[in-house]
Amino acid sequence: MTTPDEAKRTALAYAWGCEDTSGTVTVAPAGSVSGDWAFSDAYAQGQDDYNSERRGDFLPVRDAYRNWQASDGRSVFPRGGLTLSDSQRRALRESWPDMTSRPEAFAAHYQLREAMQEQAWDALTPAS
Repeated sequence: MTTPDEAKRTALAYAWGCEDTSGTVTVAPAGSVSGDWAFSDAYAQGQDDYNSERRGDFLPVRDAYRNWQASDGRSVFPRGGLTLSDSQRRALRESWPDMTSRPEAFAAHYQLREAMQEQAWDALTPAS
């Protein structure tokens, strides 16, 4: 299991390597002094969410960095792939239809998930 410090060091090393080889500066979110530090914090939080079973998957640092840059420093995860809160995950589990449910029940579950993801994305602070 990767510790938060290991995840931060991995993310910092990757960001610095990208900056050194491409000359591209890591995007800094609004209110953040340094994009590389903000990226490493976000990556470590995502790793902690995975380790704590708040999400079922995690992504390589390369993909996380691409997502960070493409989202202007909003998230290491792609849009629609954020870690949801405990209450949101509970609501999704409770909304999951059983196998005898009609197809509309499954569609409603996925619409709820999509709405939660959009709301979570919109709540993220865009880059300055």
